This record gives sequence, C-alpha cells and structure tokens, in this order.
Amino acid sequence: MANRKSGRVRQNTRFSILNGSFSIVATGTVATYLPLYLLDGLHASDQAVALANALPALLGAVAIGLGALILPKLNRYQPMTVVATLLARLVYAMLGFTPFFAGAAVSITIYAYAGSSFMQGLAGLGWQALIDRLIPSRLRAGFFSQRNVITTAVGLTSTLILGVVLSHFSPHAIGPYRTAFALASAAGIGEAYYLARHQEPEQASPFVETKDVVWQAVFQNRPFLTFILASAFFNIGWQAAWPLYSIYQIRMAHATSIWIGLFTLAGQMGQILSFRWWGRYSVRHGNLIPLAAASLGLALNPVLTIASRSLPWLILVNLLGGLATSGIILLLFNQLLAQSPKKRRPSFIAAYNIVLGLVGFLAPELGVILLDWIHMTAVMILLALWRVAAAAVFLRGTGTFTRLRAGGARQVLYGIRRRWIH
Repeated sequence: MANRKSGRVRQNTRFSILNGSFSIVATGTVATYLPLYLLDGLHASDQAVALANALPALLGAVAIGLGALILPKLNRYQPMTVVATLLARLVYAMLGFTPFFAGAAVSITIYAYAGSSFMQGLAGLGWQALIDRLIPSRLRAGFFSQRNVITTAVGLTSTLILGVVLSHFSPHAIGPYRTAFALASAAGIGEAYYLARHQEPEQASPFVETKDVVWQAVFQNRPFLTFILASAFFNIGWQAAWPLYSIYQIRMAHATSIWIGLFTLAGQMGQILSFRWWGRYSVRHGNLIPLAAASLGLALNPVLTIASRSLPWLILVNLLGGLATSGIILLLFNQLLAQSPKKRRPSFIAAYNIVLGLVGFLAPELGVILLDWIHMTAVMILLALWRVAAAAVFLRGTGTFTRLRAGGARQVLYGIRRRWIH
C-alpha cells in the first residue's frame, strides 16, 4: 500500500511539472505581450492598461468566491479544475481577433482577458486544493522549488524565442500577436491535458460548510487573519506598480517586443537562480523572515527602474527583481498552506484569494491614479517605501519586534546573524 502511494506521488509530481511547464508558456506569453499589444498594436490609453490589470483580478476574486461555495462539496477537485483551465486558455486564441471589432477592440480585448481570468480563478483555487491533497506536506518545499526551477526555465526559453521572432515585425502589426496568442492557447490545452492525468484519490465524504461557518472560522482564526492582512498590505504596494512598469518600459524607455521579452527572460532567470535558495531557507527558518527579506528586495525594483532609461539597465533591474519575486511566490503559498486548518483548507484558501483578488483589482488602478497626480519618479519611490513597510509587517509576525521591546535586541541580532550569515 505504501509503495503504491509512493508511486502515485512520484507520478503526480512528474505530471505537475509538465502541467506547470505548459502553463507558464501559456500564461507567460499573454502576460508578457498583452501590454505591448494594447499600447502599440491597439493604441490603448494608460487607463486601459490599468484596467487590463485590475478587471481580471476582480473577476478572479468573484470566481474564487463562487468556487469557495462549490469546492468543499466536491469529492474530487480535478474535474472542475481541468475544465476551468481549458476554458481559460481557449479564450487566449480570441485575443488576436478583437481588432475586427474596430472601435471596440481595446474594450473587447480587456473583457475577454478578464473572462479568462474568471475561469482561471476557479482553476487556481481548485489547483491549490488539489496539490494539497496530492503532495504530502513534508515534500512540498523541495518539490515546489524543483518545479519552479524547471517551469521557469521553460518559460524563459519560450519567451526568448518568441521575443526574437516578434522583433522582426512592426510593433503595430496585429498578425504576430495573433499567432503568439494562438500558440499560448495551444500550450494551455497541453496544460489541461497533464492536469487531467494526475491521480486524485476520491474523498469519501466531502467537508461541507455553510457560508456563515466559513467566514466565522476565518475571522476567529487570528494567525490566519493576520497573515491575510499582511499579505494584502504587501500586495497593494507590489501590484500598484505593475501597469506602471509596462507604461515606463514601452512609452518612456521605448522598449520593443524583443526588449520586453528580454525583460521577462531576465526576471525568469532571476527566479531560476533563487528558487532553491528560498526553498532551503523556508525549510530551515520558516516563511516570515525570508518573506521580509524578499519584500525588501522588491523595494529596490521601482527605484532602480527609474534610475535610468537604458534598456540594458532595465534587463539587470528585472533580473534582480526575479531574485526576490521567486521568494514572494514560493513563501506566500507555503505560508498560506501552513496557516490554513487542514479540514477547512479549501475554504480558507478561497477566503485568502478573494481578499487578494480585490487587492489586485484596486492596486493597479491606484498606481495609475497616483501617476495622474504626481510624477512617475515620485510614485515609484512611494511604492518602494510601501514595500519596505510590508517587510516590517512580515518581520513583526516573527515576534522580532516584541523581543526588541522586551530588551532582547542583542539576542535578536545574534539570532539574525546565525540565521543569515552562518
């Protein structure tokens, strides 16, 4: 029985890596080139770019709220996750045909992308619950580090190839983007296929909760609620800059498709180089201290971005950002699973994602509103300081500040020296 279970885990990890590889090609292609498609191909406004970041997050949160009601009642999470993933990726093929709608092309592109994000919200929620069931907790840190390294390498390669190809065409031409989105959709079909090949044991009696019980349990769980608030605070400062990076790179630094591809490639390379490092420190020291360090690392990104309009310089900035981003991705997910009660984990994951979805809707709009009020440089500095404050919030969760107030500064500094220097 043990050998059978071990064999199933090995097979699931292999399929998960293949599923993740196709996923990063599909989502990475659209995420990388959609801003360029909107700004150069469809001549969209700054507000449209912000909406392209915000509206998908809002619909994703709505989908997660719906999934929170559905998921606890299911014996198996896999079927819903596979169908939602497939529908989300099929929408990608539609994005390149929106120019046929003339004056409504920008709006339809944004709404179609937001619709795919709705399905992705269901799929992401189901995937998190599915992985929790398929991968034992003792293996997760090492497995996700390995998976992230492989999938990021795949994404890096696909982004480089596509960026080189697109660079041979005018940035205002629609055909190359249409082809790229069709390839992303095809990769999404591969993603759904390998997701369907996972072996999920059926749960005999699903844990059914009423909506009132779910939210009551969340608000009564103080450590989980604290984690949600800390993560939301960080994500405001993180995601508010996302549309600003695209606006800065394309409109102010005049980056073309090959440079946009190189920026993405550099960020992915930074993630490859650091995933295992973050995974090791997560196992040895928990998630919160590394999260604080990753947040401080990301605080450098806005400042370094505005330090120069040199395109090679921005490659280096994105590389450094990737080093910290890998820690944020890995550690927030690990901490989410660690803080979620096992019996109610799907519902707690849903509550977390609903809050983060609402933040994802508001933060990009906030970034563009600030850009309308003050200069790009001032906005970037403000968001950098916000991320520094988020690092302090994560560090507070470790009890470090409490020990400092209690007069244990020497012990705290000694502990930090042992953890990070040795």
